[in-house]
Amino acid sequence: MLPCTVDLDADSSSAATTVHFWIPGHRKSTRPALVLIHGFGANSRWQFYYQVRHLSKHFNLYVPDLLFFGRSYSENPDRSIEFQAGCVAAGLRKLGLERYSVVGLSYGGYVAYRMAEVDVAAVEKVVIISSGIHYTEEQKEEQMRRIGGEGIRDLLLPKKPGDVRKMIKLALYKSRRYNLAPDFVLQGFIKVKKKN
Repeated sequence: MLPCTVDLDADSSSAATTVHFWIPGHRKSTRPALVLIHGFGANSRWQFYYQVRHLSKHFNLYVPDLLFFGRSYSENPDRSIEFQAGCVAAGLRKLGLERYSVVGLSYGGYVAYRMAEVDVAAVEKVVIISSGIHYTEEQKEEQMRRIGGEGIRDLLLPKKPGDVRKMIKLALYKSRRYNLAPDFVLQGFIKVKKKN
């Protein structure tokens, strides 16, 4: 896999947007294209590190960093899932992909779902993993009450070290070693997330 950054605004005067991808070193015409979209808080390299070796034997893989994660960036103030989906789809078109399947994990599942809506002609198959796409607002609120949270924003964008520990405890099966992290390390994590 090779790193590649696609400038989406090279031909316009709008806000700068670039999407970073990991792309196949040698694309094989006998293999279908597969796009892997990471979840919230991760980047593509971290999220799919263990899957790439196996999947690349069967697919031409394209693994983007979503905007504001990893090396992808936009000056556009839009933070919507639709904007994410449109940017990934536009980046894939600029890379010459006409047809592909897409796998989305967690937040990436929302993006994959929207990509299938935005670019119907290009998306062949969609796989969504661990993503609450069909939850109603009432179901989301009930789940937040059960885990003791105010809202999803407070859970995913923690404001203090205790909030980070809570998020990790909910996200990982064996989270004890992360609870040992000192407050200043967790405060650094919060500072970086707040910046983006």
